[in-house]
Amino acid sequence: MAGSDRVHVGTVEDLHESATRLTGLSDFGPDDYTDGLAVILESYARDGGLTPLGSKVARVGLRGALAARLMAEAAWQAHPEHAAVPVDRPIFVTGLPGERTNAVSELHTDNGVLMKPFDPSELLRAIAAATAADIGKNAA
Repeated sequence: MAGSDRVHVGTVEDLHESATRLTGLSDFGPDDYTDGLAVILESYARDGGLTPLGSKVARVGLRGALAARLMAEAAWQAHPEHAAVPVDRPIFVTGLPGERTNAVSELHTDNGVLMKPFDPSELLRAIAAATAADIGKNAA
């Protein structure tokens, strides 16, 4: 698959091998994503019309996601006790476009309900309200 004139992104197996070489890890965890990855790769091949550079960019992005999955799985295996740590307050994931925060922008609550991203102005209002409440508590 090497070469600067590649116009296809690769296969699921090829990307797995590349991410494994990049990280030195090999456990991707549950195999619940490979069908979706295959669909993305088929779409790139069929509909993408990618240039060699576009193919490289797409490949690097997908390989990066797989490398992140490998590292996350290794971290969970190294520290399984972290799954029992309670989350008492909301966790907000923010970032500028292109910082890959979209991968965690949809979070699951304890009961499995999907929480959709909301307008950033709502976040600012929530921060302001919490700050005002904390200031009020400290003044009293």
